[in-house]
Amino acid sequence: MPERTIRLVRDGFPGRMSLDTAVSRVLLGDADRGSRPETLRLTIPGRSIAFGKHDVSTRGFSTAVAAARAAGFEPFVRLAGGRAAAFHEGTVAISWVVPVESPIEGIRTRFAAVANVLVDALGSLGIEAGIGAVPGEYCPGDFSIHVGTAKVAGIGQRLTRSAAHIGGVIVVDGAGDVRNALVPVYEALGLEWDPATVGALVGSSPGLRPDTVIDAIVTRLQEEFVVEEASLSADTVAAAEALMTQFAVASDRSTAETSAMNIVLINGPNLNLLGTRQPEIYGDSTLADIESACVSWAAEAGATLDAYQSNHEGDIIDRLHRAKDEADGVVINPGAYSHYSYAIRDAIEAIEIPTVEVHLSDITAREEWRRHSVVAEVCAKTIYGRGVDGYREAIRFLTTGET
Repeated sequence: MPERTIRLVRDGFPGRMSLDTAVSRVLLGDADRGSRPETLRLTIPGRSIAFGKHDVSTRGFSTAVAAARAAGFEPFVRLAGGRAAAFHEGTVAISWVVPVESPIEGIRTRFAAVANVLVDALGSLGIEAGIGAVPGEYCPGDFSIHVGTAKVAGIGQRLTRSAAHIGGVIVVDGAGDVRNALVPVYEALGLEWDPATVGALVGSSPGLRPDTVIDAIVTRLQEEFVVEEASLSADTVAAAEALMTQFAVASDRSTAETSAMNIVLINGPNLNLLGTRQPEIYGDSTLADIESACVSWAAEAGATLDAYQSNHEGDIIDRLHRAKDEADGVVINPGAYSHYSYAIRDAIEAIEIPTVEVHLSDITAREEWRRHSVVAEVCAKTIYGRGVDGYREAIRFLTTGET
């Protein structure tokens, strides 16, 4: 008997894709806290365009949103990364939440595992599919699913401290609808691509339906895992309704007001002295230099960043608490507090936001008391000894999941 159990949910909200995405965010948060087992949702979505965080910060985003609506597609902001992708009633939406101790370590392994499940399921339907990017494809990725030179499915990933979400779309029918919707959207975003790369599974299996593809995926999973059918609880839906504005794109909101990823940067005690304090250890860059660079790096990644510094433990904790309602991620250099502030550690754990700990110097090669960080165990990642570039790595990790 297989030991791994996957809870299968077929509940979706095809007419309210921002709510559907918020449901995935709630499930991911539950898994991150350890209160949710591995859960896979396979649904048939409504006509919609899922915009990535990079799209939201692009100059032409408002025009792209208008183009999506003109084509009859609801715009919303996706949970995972990537570029704009189209959903409709001829597609299958994938939302797979996996509790995992160190999600960053298994990014490509999870991508490959999900892609292989999809390829196997399609194979059972007589469709020979491959894994890999298609030159000129929309929302490009190394783990796209293709039939010949046409992309038929794509997947992306979002990480928290102790869980991962793999989201994606399979185009079963209606490749023309996807193509026609994305052409003006990608033009508005200034993205080059080849519309001819959009494909659908019916090209290889005429008459194929989305529910048949869902059944094939479930059958494939049952060969290896225990699959338990389940439904969304009223509490989960209510929690999602409270979050759905984070993923909605209202017609009266400007690009700057949409749901771009927001990062809070917190620097702790004595870091206001950077540039003059032991430059042989901490470098010549001032705090202002670092904050300015971080704002630029975040902008390049399609995110916004708010910088904060304090020499006081309580103030840092208060800023962390405010971040719970403001931010999608935190970069923190707690300074010496890293080594003994269980109060800051508990605050990081309580806010349930992906947090990256950064140290300019290699703390493992310094005095004995500096070698242990009490906050590291509640952070998604700890970066040390990389100088100022460590902050850039932290921002890249939060915005892309890459190290």
